[in-house]
Amino acid sequence: MNFIYGLVLQACVVVGGAQHSCKDPVKIQIFETHNECAIAGYQRASEMHIREYPLIPKDSRLSVRFWCDPIKKQSI
Repeated sequence: MNFIYGLVLQACVVVGGAQHSCKDPVKIQIFETHNECAIAGYQRASEMHIREYPLIPKDSRLSVRFWCDPIKKQSI
């Protein structure tokens, strides 16, 4: 079965030691291969971290995670 892959990003903030808050996951782009999706995921996660980090409280930690959702290709 053939798949394409949807890149999904999610940013989370950890306040203190245990309290965390995550934004809703966001679908970013579709890729033909998992490898292309994974490479773009690292790049886009880095960009998101740089963009979002100045906006969080000083005593917090930011984490950005990504994954590549497999999507079945439709037969034509």
